[in-house]
Amino acid sequence: MSGPKTYRTLSEFYSFYLREHTNPTSRRLHFLGTTMALALLVAAFITQLWWLVAIAFVQG
Repeated sequence: MSGPKTYRTLSEFYSFYLREHTNPTSRRLHFLGTTMALALLVAAFITQLWWLVAIAFVQG
């Protein structure tokens, strides 16, 4: 059994990512989840409510 694939360039990885996320619903959910996690991290730094960092990682 071989180990995980490693990518030498962003272009190699991005091509793989697009092939794995051809379903529009999957792509939208990933975008939404990433956006929400980043918003929670920004909110944590602004409000200094550090438990939001944990929520961002769980939610992401």
